[in-house]
Amino acid sequence: MQLQFSLNKVTNGRYYVGYAPVQCAIKIIDEKAGPNPVTLVLSNLDVTQGGQLVFYKDRTAPEQDTLTLSVADDERKATFYIGGKFKKASNVDGDAAITFSLNGQVIDTINLMVRVRKNANELNPEERDLFLRTFVDFVKSGKYGRFLDMHGEAADGEIHGRASFLPWHRMFLLDLERSLQEINPAVTLPYWDFQKKAENVFHPDFMGISDHGTVGQLQFGDLNPLNEWRIGTLPKLARVPHPRFDTAHDKALVEDKEQTLGRGPGFDMFCLMEGDPHGYAHTSFIAPSPLRRPGTAPQDPLFFMLHANVDRLWAEWQMTDTTNLLFDGTKLKAYNPQTQLHTIFDVPPIIPRTGDFINDTMWPWNGIKGDGTEANPRPTITAPSGPLIPSKFSAFPGEKPTVLDTIDYQGRLTGKSLYFDYFTVPFNNSAASNLKAKILKSDALMADSLNTFKLAIEHVDKVQSLSQLNMLTDKQSTDKAILILKDQQADTGSRVLALSKLVGAVSSDESLILYIIDLLANSITPTDLRIEALRTLETISFSSPIISALNPQLTDVLTGLIRDNNPQIRQAAISHLAQSKNGFVQQELIKGLIKPEEALVSEELAVHLLGYDMHAGIYPILREIVRKSSNNNSRSEAVYLLGGDPDAKGLLSEVFNNKKERFNIRKNSLLSLKQLDPSHFIELARQIINDHNENENIRAVTINLIDQKTLQSLNTGNDFLNDLRKLEQTKLPENLATGIKSFLKNQSAGDLK
Repeated sequence: MQLQFSLNKVTNGRYYVGYAPVQCAIKIIDEKAGPNPVTLVLSNLDVTQGGQLVFYKDRTAPEQDTLTLSVADDERKATFYIGGKFKKASNVDGDAAITFSLNGQVIDTINLMVRVRKNANELNPEERDLFLRTFVDFVKSGKYGRFLDMHGEAADGEIHGRASFLPWHRMFLLDLERSLQEINPAVTLPYWDFQKKAENVFHPDFMGISDHGTVGQLQFGDLNPLNEWRIGTLPKLARVPHPRFDTAHDKALVEDKEQTLGRGPGFDMFCLMEGDPHGYAHTSFIAPSPLRRPGTAPQDPLFFMLHANVDRLWAEWQMTDTTNLLFDGTKLKAYNPQTQLHTIFDVPPIIPRTGDFINDTMWPWNGIKGDGTEANPRPTITAPSGPLIPSKFSAFPGEKPTVLDTIDYQGRLTGKSLYFDYFTVPFNNSAASNLKAKILKSDALMADSLNTFKLAIEHVDKVQSLSQLNMLTDKQSTDKAILILKDQQADTGSRVLALSKLVGAVSSDESLILYIIDLLANSITPTDLRIEALRTLETISFSSPIISALNPQLTDVLTGLIRDNNPQIRQAAISHLAQSKNGFVQQELIKGLIKPEEALVSEELAVHLLGYDMHAGIYPILREIVRKSSNNNSRSEAVYLLGGDPDAKGLLSEVFNNKKERFNIRKNSLLSLKQLDPSHFIELARQIINDHNENENIRAVTINLIDQKTLQSLNTGNDFLNDLRKLEQTKLPENLATGIKSFLKNQSAGDLK
């Protein structure tokens, strides 16, 4: 008996499902198929390993581990639904399979993948490397620039500090994920659970670790595809954890998950998570990390994993109401374009704008360019993205998504699934009761501490109870914390503590923002309080609807701080201005490189920051630094930036060929040589890999940098592959052997055609 299988009308190729049920059909296509009806039994091929499926007779029926299906109509066709079994997702493409049995005999098997977004810290090496390799391939395709533009400074008012923050970023993630799936359909966006420690995320083989001897330039394992993460002429990726954030042992500097999910009763309160934990996750890193500013944050791939977790928290919050009310975008409890923060913090109400209302189409997928008027308030830049990328398996949300399309992302109520799921969020609310119990326990503890704080009279009692709280979200407690913040007789630690709990109130209160700007600007303000003021201002840049109007005042203050006596504040101010392409600061940085006695920051930081606004006049300065500087960290930064300078090819070759140079300098010169001339790099790579006297780490990095598409286009491609196959048979250092094996495996799997 022959069967024809289809999933959402797709009848060939590879099949993918999440947790949400998807319609399938089976048709008997034999001319001699036997009696009618035919009874088939559907089950998992192997219930002990691989992705697991559940079956539904129809979309509203309960899930089953097996399904008996009667094919009885005249067309000898029947429909049913399948979905992934909760927390039984696939590890590799095609490791799930449905068997179709007739009279106890398997007559057909269909392989699928249960494809969901997983915790990045729990990915196995194969899943991790597939994500990294696909992401880097997408960046190298030249298509990543539109994602930078969509989240750039010019778009900030469209995407932050408003009700549509969560819907907009949900669609932004989906756009990127579908882009990656065009390269490899097995890929999903993993999430960085910043409310737990994530030592496997901050690891040389994944998101890298900061080299504390530099400006935070990330160090990657030799075989990590992120070695080749390069965006135009921007500087090499840097990520410096806040001094209080140990990435190997701590969660980010954010509130606990139960506090986030317990914030209610409706969307009005939950959307405060834009400040904490979202904003505080961004500012758990310090200058010159691009993550700490909205306009530069997507330069770091960690940005998308951070936002995948923000979106997951929204999905888990939606799941806590077992009636599915929070998936109904027509209900104000699920989504409210007019958030009620003014009733909490006693500030003027924020008026909803186009883009906040439930039936508004979303920029930039709608293609609308604003003109700065109230009638057309969209960003005034040309929309950098066309229609949303379609999914092979889902017609939703269409080319021009609306806010409403983002709410019921699993199609619980509408049947319109966006075709993504999170490992921790089932379709049937089976995990809701346990989650709600944890939230209720957390809420009780917070309520006790909050009540104690409100009743406390003595300063020591106020501080002790305040230290047990997360972000304050009611007027009585915020007013009390503001009094502590403004009490100049109070100790610095108490004032810092109070400010750290006020990010929600600060976001909505212009007078409070101006007060904090003054704290930062005033040199007699205690240093720790100034630093916390700076972090607060950076955090609300991700959540405040009014901060953009105050940017001129903030820029003036930061400009005045470029010679501040405190090095952390000085460095942060200069970094902020340089990342904003401030011409005055760039000239000051150049001046400091020419006359070191007048330098405002270290040579290596100046070199790094100049990369945010490269022009031809900077390249001669960088070449001189490579030739003459005694600071190897500066030379490493300069060598990387020279990847945009055609006149530097000879110098870079000279640096690389000097085997006495430091590893990072040679590695960066290799990256830049590839950037300048990919074809020549292949010839160079052949020499390096076959040079048994070459540093084994350099050889391993080289094999990792080989662009298979470039290799395939060259006449030397087959010769190079033969070289690798011969080397694979010899005794090699572990990293190099692993790199060659991985490269050849990918090639044989069809990456090189």
